[in-house]
Amino acid sequence: MNSTMQLHFNHADHTRVLRDVRQKRLADIVWEHIYYVGFRIFAGGKERYRHALILADNFETFLEGIASEYSAILDQPTVTSAKDISLVFIRNLMTKQSDMAESPDYRNITTEIQKELPQGDGQHYMVFGTLGEDRICLFKLQADEALTAIDMACSASLEQTKKRFVALEVCLAHPASIECYALFDAAFERISALIDGVAIGTHFLQ
Repeated sequence: MNSTMQLHFNHADHTRVLRDVRQKRLADIVWEHIYYVGFRIFAGGKERYRHALILADNFETFLEGIASEYSAILDQPTVTSAKDISLVFIRNLMTKQSDMAESPDYRNITTEIQKELPQGDGQHYMVFGTLGEDRICLFKLQADEALTAIDMACSASLEQTKKRFVALEVCLAHPASIECYALFDAAFERISALIDGVAIGTHFLQ
């Protein structure tokens, strides 16, 4: 992990390759297909985090990528049960798209998320995404892991607005998520040359 970054939690970086689970495995890669994910693992009485990149062209293939990451973690001798693993951080690279990142609404939401994290209780998730065609919004939900929080946000949006919600960013309200965001930024800098439809070598794909 980045030796110049001051980290208070144990993080393992597995973002040097993209886990490619796309239905259509084209040479070109676009940012909305790349997801940075973080798992919290309890093993040997200790808490640690594992980060990976998933390349998925729809939500179903994204779930396949998550399942593959779970399997990879369970292959580790120190992890004995899937109950010791929680998906706690998801961020789609589309959140770095300039139009979205520079909008006042997005900046306000980002500020709200960052305010929540230092004193977060570890019981709530912040779920950010698009609502319908032209709105972005943030849900704060109590859930046991990130995928459950996404399901809850989708259900709430349909019930309240009758519009489809697409999650782009999910984080546990917990101080460790501050470091997840910092590590995301570092990973983004490394892979930014792959964005905007640039073809990449197969050694970057898994």
